[in-house]
Amino acid sequence: MACNHVPGVLQIGDRSDVIATRAPAPVFVIGARQDSEFPPAGTQLTGEKLKKIWGLYGAADSTGWQIFEGPHDYNKLMRERAMGFFDKFLKGKGDGSPVPEPSLKTEDPNDAQFLALPQVPGGRKTMRDIARENLATASPVSFAEIVRLNGGMPKRASPNFKILSTEGPKSAVTFESEPGLTIPGLLWLPEGAPKGAVVLVSEGGKIAAAKEFDVPALLAAGCACLAIDARGTGELRGLDIRLMTYLGTAPAFALAVDALAAVEAMRRYSTRIAVIGAGLGGAQVPMFTAMMDPSIVYVAGLQGMKSYLEVLDLPEEDKGVNYFAIQPRANAGAPLEALKALVKCPADWSAQGEKDPDLIGHLKTAIAAHK
Repeated sequence: MACNHVPGVLQIGDRSDVIATRAPAPVFVIGARQDSEFPPAGTQLTGEKLKKIWGLYGAADSTGWQIFEGPHDYNKLMRERAMGFFDKFLKGKGDGSPVPEPSLKTEDPNDAQFLALPQVPGGRKTMRDIARENLATASPVSFAEIVRLNGGMPKRASPNFKILSTEGPKSAVTFESEPGLTIPGLLWLPEGAPKGAVVLVSEGGKIAAAKEFDVPALLAAGCACLAIDARGTGELRGLDIRLMTYLGTAPAFALAVDALAAVEAMRRYSTRIAVIGAGLGGAQVPMFTAMMDPSIVYVAGLQGMKSYLEVLDLPEEDKGVNYFAIQPRANAGAPLEALKALVKCPADWSAQGEKDPDLIGHLKTAIAAHK
């Protein structure tokens, strides 16, 4: 689980549905104007929905919400408002207005008295140990089960492919993945009619893809190339990919939906289409895309993982977790090797530190073999 993002919770209900299990007990929701993780519009919708639910009990005045200026926080103004709420409903004192906070001295966070135990006892299981045990129970499943695990296939949009500008063989383009989600891309066309087409996916986005993959060699092989800013990458990096967890969706699965839209957009250039991705999560994108579209002629996942267990091998204090690599509830899905086995087209995979396969040679073979 990534932080407080409970996998698949939105398959059951939203935040207000969960909070509503408290009805008609008093509840007050605090939000921040510049909080990207809990957007203020969502906090307001939560509060409005709670008012309606509490109203069914005749207790609408026992719930409310307030959005404060600032980032994701629990600042002084928030604390004073919270204390007013507690005084009113726990002490029967006041009307809920903010209670001025006295001057406080912050305790040293390194003070030993805050430690539950001075040392971790030997032989105890950690959360990572339990996660490893759970992952060991994963077994092969069908593609239908994979889709279900990831919250289902989202509603698709018409590609609405647009060329924005062109400079030499390269063009800036956009297309739609899901309704309202526009994906930017860079398109290169070879000289003459394309023999095939390739969708390139990098965790760094389209600019990084142009550096990570040998676009000139792909063009020389007669392939049109489209590098994309899938959600959470490049121009769309402001879309917090962790939030897909609420749907139970693996980030790589979500990026594959964008890659699938790119495949559909590239059909204008060729019916022989390949998908290539790189990175711990990016290498999974071609895998999921090929499951979604069996007409894809070739996929390659470069510098990826051999097992989901590798996500658990990060140092305890590592703050650079690659969220693209995570499969929520992976123990209920299938091992990574079993997922790769579901890909029916020719495929190449390489793990971190391994030599990459002969992409150009294998791609040419796959294109030539496609009827």
